[in-house]
Amino acid sequence: TEGLTLVHTIGFNKPSDRKKVVARVSAYVANLIEPAHLYFALDCSNPSPCDLATQTAELQKRLKDQFDALNAGVTYDELKGRLGRLSEPEKQAFRSALKEAISSQPVEAGRVLLAADTRFASPSFRLDQATSRMSDFAKYNASSRRRFGLATGPLDTDIAQTIDRERRELNLAIKGSIVAFSRGRGEKGLFSLIEEYLRAVDRQTGMPSDQTATDSDGLTEADRKRDLLLNALVRFAQKVLFVVNNEALFEPPQNTPGEDSEDRRYIRVLQTVGNSILVHVDAIRQQETHAGILRRAKDREISAIRHAFGGGPPEAYAQLLSALTSELTATDKRLAELPNLIQIKKDELAAKQTAIKPESDEIERLRNNKKQLEETVEAASSKLSKLEPLIRLLGFENDGAGANEELIKALAADPDNPDTKITSSELYDKVIGKFGDAAPPDDDPQKVQKEKDLANARQALEDRKDGITGLETTGETVPIVVEMLKGLLLDEHRALGNQKKEAETALPAAETELAAAEEKFAVSNKPVQELIEEIDELSKEKASKSKRQDKLLAAAPLFEDKRNEVVKAVEGRLGEASAGQAVKQELLNALMRERSAAGADTDKVAKAMEVVESIPAPLSVAANFTAGTENAKDVLDGLIASLRHQYTHAKNSGEAEAAGAAAALAEAYRQRADMIYLRPAMAYLRTSFTATTLQDNRVAWRNML
Repeated sequence: TEGLTLVHTIGFNKPSDRKKVVARVSAYVANLIEPAHLYFALDCSNPSPCDLATQTAELQKRLKDQFDALNAGVTYDELKGRLGRLSEPEKQAFRSALKEAISSQPVEAGRVLLAADTRFASPSFRLDQATSRMSDFAKYNASSRRRFGLATGPLDTDIAQTIDRERRELNLAIKGSIVAFSRGRGEKGLFSLIEEYLRAVDRQTGMPSDQTATDSDGLTEADRKRDLLLNALVRFAQKVLFVVNNEALFEPPQNTPGEDSEDRRYIRVLQTVGNSILVHVDAIRQQETHAGILRRAKDREISAIRHAFGGGPPEAYAQLLSALTSELTATDKRLAELPNLIQIKKDELAAKQTAIKPESDEIERLRNNKKQLEETVEAASSKLSKLEPLIRLLGFENDGAGANEELIKALAADPDNPDTKITSSELYDKVIGKFGDAAPPDDDPQKVQKEKDLANARQALEDRKDGITGLETTGETVPIVVEMLKGLLLDEHRALGNQKKEAETALPAAETELAAAEEKFAVSNKPVQELIEEIDELSKEKASKSKRQDKLLAAAPLFEDKRNEVVKAVEGRLGEASAGQAVKQELLNALMRERSAAGADTDKVAKAMEVVESIPAPLSVAANFTAGTENAKDVLDGLIASLRHQYTHAKNSGEAEAAGAAAALAEAYRQRADMIYLRPAMAYLRTSFTATTLQDNRVAWRNML
């Protein structure tokens, strides 16, 4: 019956699945059916109601044709006369004919056989009078003989084994086809669940939230219907994905590589549908889990905020005093640490400086070498700038014959007799006199340059007076003395030029070597400089902490003394929402009165007032900050609203107040950001979830913004 129902009513994924199931069903039915039962059930000649008349004609015809072709001993028409006495070959011929009839028209045959089985097994079944007179057949009018319907009934061993084998083959064929989707599911299918959910939503739409009925878990009817629908969708998607993802194991692809068959396109559609269902159901459940966590955390969040920010003037004053005590403790601890820390850093600095001293000495040597070369070039250039005009004006730059004749004639007492003797001192006096005194200033550039050259020449002569006058002291002819002067000046010019050239040649290499050494030294010296800066910062911190400690020590006893006075003044005048700011202001007023009192230690009071001003006022929240909240995030929104306005007010009270309120507000915003439901894009890649339905619902995504 199961096999015939599948053939008759259930669709298949592929024609090959249907073909396999039909083949197994036809073999199973043919072995199981008793020929006499079938013919009696199909006999509609009796007057009892019969809905098989129009359906059995084709089946009977095909049975007759097949039986006649297969059986040589008995014809189909003779079969009815002795159905109960058929031989085994005749029964086998009947089964083959029936199997062929079912295989050729499975849907029609399945419908006819199911109807015939139901009719034959019914207590109201009766054979006609002609048939019932036959002694072999009259017994079938008793319902006890028809309780197995068309089936043979209790079987002999061989037939039972054959039917068991066919049944196993039938089960394998059914399990290999998509007909398995009809099993392993709830009573209601997707269409029913979708329609029920939509009806529940329609009933709930427009209804005030406080009038919507909920169960013990706080879920509405629509919520429950949606849960049922989501569960059914997941089961459906998992079935689809298991089949299509493993399809290649049952049906290896037949198409050419690179081509896309119709089956493959259909499989991809099913994969997309299944994956989309799983991913989005998972997303819905993750978001619902997150929302549930926030709802359950609401009361806990409210209690924590009220504990942290609540309280009247006594609590606010206690927070001020606690802030002072905490800072004083931290300051004392830090001051105890700083001397040792500074000494450790100094020892570390000395060790590092010793380690890099050879590099430092080498840098100093290279710098001195570069400086000497630069000074050599500068000094030689300066001397040459004066010596060259002198050589040029004296005409010594030309080495040709007669180059000095003009000078010799100018220096000789008798121009026509240049062999007159002259000492070098006389030569110097005549040459220095030859250049004369400086001319008055003139705007002509050529004259200016000429005067500049004359001045440099005079300066060069004066600088070399001792050397020139020492050339010849006893007297020698003018040409000889002039030649001696020329040799002196040119030798010096040549020496200065060589000296300058050598220094200029060596200077680039010295600069390169120095730059490389300085670059290397910069790396080695960086930790040293960092230590120096760190020691400087620690020293500044020590001085600053010492001053702060002095002020805190001065303020501590005054804070204790003014507690009752301040709390009493504030109580009954202000509510909890502004207690922190009011307590701080009243403490300042009390200290101002203390400073004005006779005999007061004004310096100590001034230090205490400075400490009070530097401590932020205790923050508080509005009494109704939880109004309209549904979850922990809404509660935090109420806290943020309160802190925003306190920050606005604190901007008028000083930097310390504003800084404290701003820090609290920033932290509140950060905590609220952690409560936002965020889902990474990677979560929508099915490859990241091999089995989404097996994930723990407590998995949460961390807010990485």
